Amino acid sequence: MNEENTKPFVVKDSITVEGITENFVWYHSKILTEKMQGWQTEFERIVKVMESRHSEHLEIIRNLLAENSDLKRKVKQQ
Repeated sequence: MNEENTKPFVVKDSITVEGITENFVWYHSKILTEKMQGWQTEFERIVKVMESRHSEHLEIIRNLLAENSDLKRKVKQQ
């Protein structure tokens, strides 16, 4: 066959095929496990921050109630 008459092979579509092998499964399970651990770490961090803010808010409320009681006592004394 003459090289001048042959047309070059051109790929028009690209298709990715993922085979299900043991390595494939373990690779993706490791990635998913790492993502879940990351989510857990982030969730624990958020919970700690929320608990800290809650404790601060309770302390502020205690201080305000004590100050309110002191002011009421002073008003009664006048």
